[in-house]
Amino acid sequence: VFPLVFCLNLSRVVKILEIKFLDVFQAMKIPFGTSLIMYVGVYLAKIPLPIEKLHIIYKMLILTGCGVVIYCLMTFLMNIRGLKEVRELIKV
Repeated sequence: VFPLVFCLNLSRVVKILEIKFLDVFQAMKIPFGTSLIMYVGVYLAKIPLPIEKLHIIYKMLILTGCGVVIYCLMTFLMNIRGLKEVRELIKV
């Protein structure tokens, strides 16, 4: 249901702000790619875990930690150009 609501609201907002759909999706590509890689990484991290032997809290902590590390790493790697710009702004 949410993707449908998102698309309906996006079509309204695009008309109001007079921007293109592609501009919105261009801005979303890095966060979407990072999130997709994080999801795949967490899914793959479940494979070597002894699922039936670990308590649910430990599984949740391990997988959440894995997701945080992957997301932070991928965000850093995908935004190196932006980080360089921030560094230059700080130097000035």
